[in-house]
Amino acid sequence: MGKSSNGPEKAVTVVKQSGKWIVTVRVDDSTVHSAFASEDEARRYEAYHRDRLGLK
Repeated sequence: MGKSSNGPEKAVTVVKQSGKWIVTVRVDDSTVHSAFASEDEARRYEAYHRDRLGLK
């Protein structure tokens, strides 16, 4: 994994896995996974973190 020099690494992703929606929030070397039963909940959580991290 190459380190980019353009500031902190930030990402929010959503995947469906084993019938659950997994939201991954990554900031630099910290990664947090949260599981949701519905896509709606997962998308709200994703939107909150994208907004919080300044992602589009």
